[in-house]
Amino acid sequence: MDSPVATRFSAQQSLYDVLGVAQQSDVKDIRSAYRHLARITHPDVAATENKEESTKEFLKIHAAYTTLCDPERRARYDLQLSLQSLPRFGSPRGFSGIGRSWETDQCW
Repeated sequence: MDSPVATRFSAQQSLYDVLGVAQQSDVKDIRSAYRHLARITHPDVAATENKEESTKEFLKIHAAYTTLCDPERRARYDLQLSLQSLPRFGSPRGFSGIGRSWETDQCW
């Protein structure tokens, strides 16, 4: 049987997704979401057969909480998220000068 939050996690989720809060949420909302999820996933309250899965889920939730409640760590994380959302372009080879020659650089 799956735990209630087993489907919350994937490789591409943000820490905000893990806690189920918006990126604009304040610390109070983040703390509230963390406490709610901790009551569900904490290994001490999980069924014996789900202890390992519950422990993994709780550790992800706790890591998200500790990052998002610290203003400096949250700012760095938000910057990282915004950089990941920028479009990626092809190789910068044309700007590096590697493999270019005078003939190919002419605008005829």
